[in-house]
Amino acid sequence: MLLMERIERLTLEEDDEELEVEIGDTSEGIKEINPAWCFAGRFLTNRPIRTDMMKVAMAGVWCPVRGVTVKQSNNGVFVFQFHHHLDVQRVLKGGPWFFNKHMLILGSMAEAEQPEQVALYSVPFWVQVHNLPAGAMSEKNGKQIAESMGEFLETLKKTKRLKKPGGGTQEVKFKYERLGKFCYYCGLLGHTDETCDLLYSAESDDGVRRWGPEVRVETRRPTYGGGGRWLTEEGQNWKTPCQEERERERDEFKH
Repeated sequence: MLLMERIERLTLEEDDEELEVEIGDTSEGIKEINPAWCFAGRFLTNRPIRTDMMKVAMAGVWCPVRGVTVKQSNNGVFVFQFHHHLDVQRVLKGGPWFFNKHMLILGSMAEAEQPEQVALYSVPFWVQVHNLPAGAMSEKNGKQIAESMGEFLETLKKTKRLKKPGGGTQEVKFKYERLGKFCYYCGLLGHTDETCDLLYSAESDDGVRRWGPEVRVETRRPTYGGGGRWLTEEGQNWKTPCQEERERERDEFKH
């Protein structure tokens, strides 16, 4: 009863006495973000992206040894933060990348303060050249053909005529690896002829298509389950799956 009586007599009053406290660095233990290891990215689609599913799927495809942190920004732009330069190199060399057949356009944030400042308008492609003349398969000729193709600002090129030494020409054909969604009617990426605005604007569909499956080189990527284990969150004391496995093995050995 004595305790209850004291509690009932409690009142709140201001305290004018100042107390000096130490303010620590709240960033302690959080990894420093290296802008060179960060990408801004958007998917080539007008449809909304299911962020949680996308994060797990992309982490499962990339399997970055030091993990990846994925954050959503504005206007359909995402930030992909890696934690080691080797993981960054593998992602750059392995593209283009897709989620639900929607192509991912990536751009480095090394010189950008905000992800919206990164220009996301181009994707590198691997292109195969077919029907080259005999003796023309050389690194020099390959570079010349690549330079003549340039950047595809609108539509993909299907063929090109090469001049033969001594006269005459020969047509070579281009095939594209990991093309993703591509319209055989208008030749643009990001949709198919089933939803092509240009086709819907035509008076009728005569069934003629300027492009077809022959421009594709189908390559299958290995798919990995459990993509969530490669995801990290800001401030998280994250361990790689390999580290976790070694710790489990040590614990089992102790027991």
